[in-house]
Parts: sequence; C-alpha cells; structure tokens
Amino acid sequence: MSLDFTAIDFETANPKRASACAVGLVRVRGGRIADEKDTLIQPPAGFAEFSAWNMRVHGITPAMVRSAPPWRQVAGWIEQYVGDDLLVAHNAPFEISVLRAANTAASRPVPRLSVLCTLELARRACSLRSNRLPDVAAEFGVHLGSHHDALADARCAAQVAVAMARRHGHDKLEQFAQSLEVSLRSLAL
Repeated sequence: MSLDFTAIDFETANPKRASACAVGLVRVRGGRIADEKDTLIQPPAGFAEFSAWNMRVHGITPAMVRSAPPWRQVAGWIEQYVGDDLLVAHNAPFEISVLRAANTAASRPVPRLSVLCTLELARRACSLRSNRLPDVAAEFGVHLGSHHDALADARCAAQVAVAMARRHGHDKLEQFAQSLEVSLRSLAL
C-alpha cells in the first residue's frame, strides 16, 4: 500500500448519523490528488429533517437536496468509487458511523473497507493544542478552503495524510500508521 487511497467526508442534515446530505471523495495516487467527486444527497427516509444547527454549520438546506440523488444511489456510487482503496478521513469514527447508519437505514449492506483516521494520526504524530482539521491543516501548510464543505474537508484530509506521512519519512500510509501504533479500522460490521 503506497500513498494511494481515497479520502471521504460527509455532512449530515441533523444530529442523526443516518442523515447524510453531502459527501466528498478525493482519490489519491502516488501522493497526488488524481480525482475528486462530490454530491448532495437526499438522506434516507426518516432521516431527512434538517436541523437549524446543521444548516448553520454547512449551509445545506432541504431545498438544495430536493433534486439530489437518494442515499441508496449515492451509497452504490461511493462503493464503486472507493473500490479496494484504503479509506482516509479526519475523525474517521464519525465518517464511518454516517456510512454505516445511512446504509442500515436504507437496508443496504455495509461495505468491507479499511479506514485510517488522520485525527488519530495527528494526535500521535504532532504536539498541537487542537487536532481539529483546520489546526492540523495549518500545521502541515495545507489549505482547507471552506470548512464543512464535504469536498473541501475530504481534500484537506487527503493532503494532510500525505504531508504527515512524508514529514515522518514514510511513503506508505499503512507503514506510517504502524510506526505510530495506529490501527486501521474496519468499516464492516
């Protein structure tokens, strides 16, 4: 496994993890961004109510997702896009929980994927006051863009993963994680 992976980030309509309303995916090959995709999502049935708090955070409204593809369609697209790649995310437990919960709500199987968390890597590799994505990005000279935009956050997580690995002399994320005693997580239930 080299610096080849796919980074992911979700935004949710409300505090319920199944309420995915946006996703950003960034494919990295050889440590460089090779492709990016994002889409708004109609959350699964029963999870489509938008909270004022979430709308303030990410700016996505019910009207914006009205003509977006439904979760079932997006879930299939995500699986196809990621394929066998290592999945990378900042605060991966949240991103994994969104994918699991939305798939469960839509009666879809959870894909079998390995996941690596840049938040966990940053906690082990850096001595920062805060390991929030904006702070980790600043430490590694990575431009975040619009925080809480799914594509911007996925892109930033991808660039942070590459920068961290390289700063510590690694050209493989799995090797870098092992050096810090950070385990890959499994997405499957």
